[in-house]
Amino acid sequence: MDPAAAQEFIDDFFNTYPKIKEWIDSQARLAIKYGYSNTIRGRKRFYYVPEPSYREYDRIISQIKRWASNQPIQGTSADILKLAMVSIYERLRSAGYTYDDARILFVVHDEIVMTCRVEIRDIVENIMVTSMSEAYSTIIPGVANKVDVSVDKTWKKA
Repeated sequence: MDPAAAQEFIDDFFNTYPKIKEWIDSQARLAIKYGYSNTIRGRKRFYYVPEPSYREYDRIISQIKRWASNQPIQGTSADILKLAMVSIYERLRSAGYTYDDARILFVVHDEIVMTCRVEIRDIVENIMVTSMSEAYSTIIPGVANKVDVSVDKTWKKA
């Protein structure tokens, strides 16, 4: 997408959802005022920056605004994934499955990538959906969520 089309997309989005723009702007103002931003659960990210020179001021303020608008969203997503991973691990182990039966390989953005024995795939899928849904509902109660599971022999294909 070229820059003009991207800007048009962003403008259309914020015109359609003006409260989101207001919220992002408020997060930036709070971060500049207090020096940190929060996830929904209250985990803080502090922005320690040296006293900027006059020439650097605009650049540093712009950077803090970018951090402050991104951290509450990305940080909250990370909080959800952390809760879900702990839940998945505990449920697998309490069901008697070992590391060789099923395990979390890695996380990519908002995805948990796992490997498991074929014969327990349905059980692992159910554990993943339940754990992700509960983690989301714990952090963002009252808001609908949807968990999708894709299965294949390789992550690329899934």
